[in-house]
Amino acid sequence: MTIKLCIKNHKYIFQKYSENIENYFIDMGDGGYFIFDSPLQSLIFASNFAVILRSYNSFHLFPKLSKIIGGLSTRYAITYDKIYNFDNNFFGRAIINNSRILIIDQNVHSWFTINMEGIENLQIITINDISNIYEFNKEYDISVLDDHKDEIFSNDPSRIYGIINSDILKIGKITSKESELNIYNLHIQVCVNLISDDDDSQKLITISLGNLNTTGI
Repeated sequence: MTIKLCIKNHKYIFQKYSENIENYFIDMGDGGYFIFDSPLQSLIFASNFAVILRSYNSFHLFPKLSKIIGGLSTRYAITYDKIYNFDNNFFGRAIINNSRILIIDQNVHSWFTINMEGIENLQIITINDISNIYEFNKEYDISVLDDHKDEIFSNDPSRIYGIINSDILKIGKITSKESELNIYNLHIQVCVNLISDDDDSQKLITISLGNLNTTGI
């Protein structure tokens, strides 16, 4: 369901993907990794997943199942580095680091700083700003936006819909396989419309991704 939301509501940003995004998932049993081209796609995917999870936890999605097993919660981490593919297996520093942190690493923080003047600007950045980021400007077809608007990023800065808050806090350094990592805690709030498949009714909700409480991280 998260994949369908990404493909439907973010056609420009996910234009290189189809529902075969599942093929980019590495199953680790109690969790796993998705591989995307940029940290922005990772963050949007995680946000859409949080929307689906909120629908489930509030008994709007699979209410009978939710009543039996209760609510669900997840932990997220986004890392940005090199990976390698061999015999249909993925290896590399990005995966090693991702398995050892619960938040974002220095490379992700730097990517947003270089491309958006800071991750805090997620709350005011427009889809046109995103289309001018080097990776998207070079390889993505902007004409997709003529017929398919993005559900989170609009044409004008807004603090009413989409990403309405974005807070970043540097936690410090951890050691991963003899390498030091600067890590950051990220908390964002996303306001979106939930649309019922039964009668097309809409409901405005706000979900949070991450936590402002860093105790124990």
